Amino acid sequence: MPVDKECETKQRLHQLKLSGLKATVMESSGSRGL
Repeated sequence: MPVDKECETKQRLHQLKLSGLKATVMESSGSRGL
């Protein structure tokens, strides 16, 4: 099912973006001492 694979890939990309954002936020807040 190509649709399922496409959806899976989008979900993975979304998770990667989220984890990337979290890492960035943690880094910036860490340097701010929060």
